[in-house]
This record gives sequence, structure tokens and C-alpha cells, in this order.
Amino acid sequence: MGTGSMREEFRVRKLGFKYHNPAHFYSCQWQWPAWVYIVIRVLISLYTIGILIFFFIRNSGYTVMQFLTVWTYILLTLHFFVTALISVLHHFRRTSPSASVDNEHKDGSRENPGFVIEKGQIEIENPQTCTEDRCSSSEKFQNALNDNITWYMKLSWLLADIVQVFSICVTAIYFSAIYPTLNANVSEIELFVDFNVHAVNSVLVLIDLLVCARPVRILHFIYPSVYGMVYVTFSVVVFEVSGTVIYNVLDYTQPVYPVVTVISMALVAIPLLQLAIYGIYRLKDYLFGRIYNC
Repeated sequence: MGTGSMREEFRVRKLGFKYHNPAHFYSCQWQWPAWVYIVIRVLISLYTIGILIFFFIRNSGYTVMQFLTVWTYILLTLHFFVTALISVLHHFRRTSPSASVDNEHKDGSRENPGFVIEKGQIEIENPQTCTEDRCSSSEKFQNALNDNITWYMKLSWLLADIVQVFSICVTAIYFSAIYPTLNANVSEIELFVDFNVHAVNSVLVLIDLLVCARPVRILHFIYPSVYGMVYVTFSVVVFEVSGTVIYNVLDYTQPVYPVVTVISMALVAIPLLQLAIYGIYRLKDYLFGRIYNC
């Protein structure tokens, strides 16, 4: 990754959700059979839906909705549902008889261009043939003008931007500040639920990041930052209405704590996490080129 690529990441247009290749939103990063990727997507979605339902069965009171963990896990579940739906729909649309005939007329092949070729044939549309880092200067300019992805792909991208950062935040806060103070009498079922919504969430986000070809942009740290500010605003309203302090770091009777928390999250933690996620994305691209010689 050259310095030119890094400079490109800080252009104003990178704040948006224009993108040239929709295949990156329903394709695997790696040359795996299509069914493997579909199974991963569907299983993760079903798992998070199941955990969310079980969580609300165990915690039926309305006050549970005041916690950042719950907000983030709901978004995480929605994210995995949307990505699974996009992958499944595009896979079956491209493998349907009518779509196959159209593809055959266009490029002489019946293969599914959204996924790797499963019979040793040449790929029609490799998700990584032209990532933003691999494109030539003319291709980058043309790609910047193109916006070929649908609204639901942009929604998927936005949800990914938020949950990738905040799932890790939830995990870090839980194990550094909450887990050590848990009562020893907590039941195994409660520990199971806690472990899933506070730890497995980050594992699933990492799996998603590693297997999906979806792009990552550094300047998209603004979206988890906005999400965080929305939650802080909500916590202020809750405090003013009921006097409830949701988290000690958001105790508005001692304003120093919330101010330090908000500033450190907005200016340090969230940008650094987004930069780390971008680094993983670029590492994937590099490994793809080394493994598949492209």
C-alpha cells in the first residue's frame, strides 16, 4: 500500500458510500466455493438472531434497552441479517435460469460472476480484480465517478462501519470494567448470554471482516462516532428524566467523567479502531495477491 493510496483515503468523497463494484458486497474475499460463503453468512445470521431472542426472553424489562450493549447487538444482528440476505438473493438471482441466459449472452458463460468458479474455470468477476488499491490511476478516477451499488448495499456498509467498531468497544469495556465485578453467584445461563453479547460479538465481527470482500474506508470512522453521540444524547435524556446513571463513565453528577469519555472515544479510540480495521482490510488484499498471484 503506497503513500498515494493513503492520501486517496483522506479525500472528501471517501466520506460517502459510492462504490464501483457491487460484487464486493455479496462475495467472499477468498476463492472459496459459493456454497461455503453462503453457509457462513446464513449460520452467523441465524446465530445472532437466536442469541438476541434468547437475551430478550431472559431480560424482558424495558429498561434493558438503555444499555449500549443491547443497542449494538441489535445493530449487529441486523447487519448479519442484511448481509446474509444480500448474499443469498444475489447468488440465486445469478444462478437462476433467466440470469444464466442473460450472462451467457453477455459474456458467453453460465457461471456465477459473484463468486469464484467451482469447476476450475477462469473467473468472470473476481471480487478482488480491481480493489481501490489495485486499480490504475485512470481506473481509480473512473471508479470515483461510478456508483454501482444499491441502497441496501450502502445500508449494509453503514451497519458494518458501526458494529465493527462498537462491538470491539463493548468487548473491551465489558472485560476491563464490568466482568471483574460480576457476582460469583451469576448463573451459567447468564454467563452464556453475557459471553455472547460481549465477547462472541467481536469474534463474529472479525470473521465477517476476514471473509467478506466489502471495502473499508478510514474516514468512515465518522459514522460510529455519530452513533456514539446519539447514545450519549440518549443517556443525557435518561438522566434528566429519571436520574438514572446508565454507566459510571456517563455519570452526569460528575461531568468530568462523561467529558473525558466522550472526547477520548471520539478523538482517539474510534479513529484508531477504524484505522486498525482498515489495516486488516489492506492486509487481506495483500495476502490475496500473494496467494492467488494477482
